Amino acid sequence: MTDKERYIKSIKDQIEQMEKQVSNVCREIIEEKADGLFSKYPQLQTIGWNQFIPYFNDGEPCEFTIYSVSFSPIKYNLSHSDDSLDEQGFSKVNYSENIISDAYGMEDYDDEINSPFKYEYGDDDRVNEEMKADMIEFNKFISKENLSYMEKIFGSHAVVLINRDGIQFAEYEDHD
Repeated sequence: MTDKERYIKSIKDQIEQMEKQVSNVCREIIEEKADGLFSKYPQLQTIGWNQFIPYFNDGEPCEFTIYSVSFSPIKYNLSHSDDSLDEQGFSKVNYSENIISDAYGMEDYDDEINSPFKYEYGDDDRVNEEMKADMIEFNKFISKENLSYMEKIFGSHAVVLINRDGIQFAEYEDHD
């Protein structure tokens, strides 16, 4: 190996270490932001999303994406006992088949980050403008500002849930 090749390898190793550090700090920030939301809005119980690389994108490149960050007053958990999981790894007991498509009502679209987010609080409309702005900020952090790190932290095909007990995530095979 030449000196230049060793130099390139050294730089690549440093970049890899920095990427790991940034991923770790991003996860810490996600936890801090979620804790802040849970403290500020006691009705909020779960933040969740699916993230994946689509298998088909109508001729466009298939790129990693986060699909609909969701905010719910219901506490959802991923179950870890094999007999209570469906084929996608979702709990049959306390988790709807697909958190993104089944569990949430009102949807809003944040044009700035080109990503939808959802929330459900029933008819009493407990989502005020401040809470909506805070949800958009959280969504922006994971869906736009740090999207590449979300894949490194949680995987290419994963469901991610955050509740007051912490972060849970599980990889799954099929996101259709």
